[in-house]
Amino acid sequence: MIDEPKNALSEIASDPSFLMILAGAAIWYIGFYMLFIGPLFTTTGFALVCFASATTALKRPVTTAWPGMLLGGLVMVVGSYLTWIFIIGPMIYVAGAVMVIFFAIPLAVQRGELPILTEIQKFWDKQSEGKKKAEEDDAEADEPEAIDAMEDSEEPEEPDEATSDNYQ
Repeated sequence: MIDEPKNALSEIASDPSFLMILAGAAIWYIGFYMLFIGPLFTTTGFALVCFASATTALKRPVTTAWPGMLLGGLVMVVGSYLTWIFIIGPMIYVAGAVMVIFFAIPLAVQRGELPILTEIQKFWDKQSEGKKKAEEDDAEADEPEAIDAMEDSEEPEEPDEATSDNYQ
C-alpha cells in the first residue's frame, strides 16, 4: 500500500512533542498581552517551541518541509498584518511562526544546506583564498630583501684608508 504524504498541519499534530509545542505556542501567545513581562513570555514560548521542535527533528521526513515553511511564512505574514485585531491577529502570527520553526529545523538538521548559502560560502572561500595567496606572495617578495639587508648588516665594511684619512 502506498502511503499518502501528510499535509503540513497533520504532521505537526502527529508529532510526539506536539503538546510541548502547543504549550510553547500558548506561552508565546500570552506574551502579546502581558505588559511588563511580555517579552519574557514571548521569549520563553519561542524557546520552548524551538526545543520541542528540535527534539524530534531527525525523525521527521523533510518531504513536506518546504511546503510547510512556505505555508507557515504566509500565515505569519498575514498574522503580522492583522496584529491590530485583538485576539486573532497574534494567534495567526504565532501559528505561522510555529509552522516555520517546526519545518525549518528538520530541514536544516537533515539537509544542512541551502543553495544560496552554499553559493555564498563558495564565494567567501574563494575570496579568502585569494587574499591568503596575495598575502603569501607579498610575504615571499619581502623576504629576500630582508635577508639581503641582514646579510649586509652582518659584515660591516672596513673603511678605505684613503677615505678614512680625510675624516681625521
